[in-house]
Amino acid sequence: MRNKTIYATIIGIFSFLVMAPTALAHVIVQPNQVGVATFQTFTIGVPNEKETSVTALKLLLPDG
Repeated sequence: MRNKTIYATIIGIFSFLVMAPTALAHVIVQPNQVGVATFQTFTIGVPNEKETSVTALKLLLPDG
């Protein structure tokens, strides 16, 4: 019984590590570079493989 729990845990962690980066890679931002201290309008595209609409986005900007 203990071996099954260990194997299930390892498979779960492996699946999470493989699938998580793929799920985060679906947003397209244009342009991909901007000059320093310039005003810029960005276009964000979110491809969706489902029949439902995307209802929210979370934008994280690095400091500086």
